[in-house]
Order: sequence, then C-alpha cells, then structure tokens
Amino acid sequence: MERLATISTVLTCLVFLLLSEPVLGGGKHPLPQNEASDNSQPCSYDARHSKAITQNQSSFRGIGFARIPDEVKLVVAELGFYPEASFYVGSNTLVSTVHIWSKVDEVGLVSFDRSGRMLRLSLKDSFFCTRPMFVRRFVDELFKHYGVDPIEERDDVCFQDVTCFKGVSIFGEQFLILRIGTTAELYVRPASVGGREDQK
Repeated sequence: MERLATISTVLTCLVFLLLSEPVLGGGKHPLPQNEASDNSQPCSYDARHSKAITQNQSSFRGIGFARIPDEVKLVVAELGFYPEASFYVGSNTLVSTVHIWSKVDEVGLVSFDRSGRMLRLSLKDSFFCTRPMFVRRFVDELFKHYGVDPIEERDDVCFQDVTCFKGVSIFGEQFLILRIGTTAELYVRPASVGGREDQK
C-alpha cells in the first residue's frame, strides 16, 4: 500500500510539473475539423448535443475552458456520464472539482478556482472512446483532431513505465498525455495569454 501511495504521489507531482513547464509551439496546423457523425468510429471528440461554446478554445465533447461548474455537469449528464461535485472546505456552493463517472470507473476530473473559472481538466481515454485503443493511435488521433503541435522529447519515459506525450494546441492550451500500462489519460491546462504564437 505504501508503494502504491508513493507512486500515486509521484505521478501527481509529475503531472503538475510537466504542465507547469513553459512549452514551445512549432509549425502550423489547420483548425480542427468536426468529425462526421459515424457510429463506426470508436472515439468521439466533439459535442453531440450541447450548444457550441465560445471560439478560440478546444472542446472536449462539449467541455471547454469557458464552462462553469453547472454547465460542465449538464454536458457530462448529456453524454451519459455521472457528474459529482466536490466543494471547497467550508462552503456548500463553491465547486472545486467536478468528477466524471461512468458506471464502473471515474473517467475525468475538472478543477475550478473559487470564482468558478476552470483551471485544468483530466480525461481518460475511456471518456472519448467506447472500446480500448492502442495508446499511440489514441495520441495521434487526439493531437491531430485538436491541432496539437507535439513537443519532441529525447526520452518520452517520465517515470518507470509511464510515457509522456506533450504538445500545444492551436489555441495555446497545454496538452499532456500519460501512458500507464495500456491506459492513456489526457491532462489539459488553458492558454496563459492567447494562442500558440504566444507560447513561443
């Protein structure tokens, strides 16, 4: 149990450090295009039911950084998941986190500051995909869809058997995907100022 707790703590610190590092943009990518409504596709990245959110930000099946907690909970419910809110200590109204649950597992986590502004989100591959995917294929598809400029590392291994894939979206959002075994989890932070050009 102590070893598992240590690994969990190290991974949490690793995600924070990797997403806190300054990132550099590279070449140009076209704006991400909406996928055709094709039930044969195992993964879905676009909103299916929710109204479009503001431009100049990525949408993760309808969840974007302009969303407030109540909107996130509505989108999550529309997608067939179960939202669960956690609150700041001493408050019954200030949402700190919205947990996203499937019937069997937690598939996402969205964090907010005390003013209701989204700080970061993490989403497992099972949030996007209806069946298991090879991690490399999932990374390639997701980066292509969101116009992410990959950041090449000499060694993709972050910690023991954990592999990292980093990049910056066309809107300057910082993407990090961790591969742990056969599972991938996406972590995203909003752009600090503007689009990818501001990250250079």
